[in-house]
Amino acid sequence: MHLAQTSKNTEKIICSIHHVPFKELLRSNNTSTDWFLNAFSGSEKTGDIIKSFPKVRYVFCGHTHQKKKAQIGKITAINVGGDYLQKRFEIIEI
Repeated sequence: MHLAQTSKNTEKIICSIHHVPFKELLRSNNTSTDWFLNAFSGSEKTGDIIKSFPKVRYVFCGHTHQKKKAQIGKITAINVGGDYLQKRFEIIEI
């Protein structure tokens, strides 16, 4: 609902969500712990909804605490990483 409403009033959209919307941003150390944690880290359906709005240019998420970045079509997707004691920042140009 928010993406549909925002799409009417802007040229570019930046999404910020907690859980991971794209598999490219999941933990990838290829360990049994990662496989287990990835099962609870997000939803491809959320990513599908985001991708259905062509004005989305950036998506920020966290949840896994592992820094990752991926290009998903026109979307730059960033798992900011960091944790409770160490914060990370990402600078983008709009």
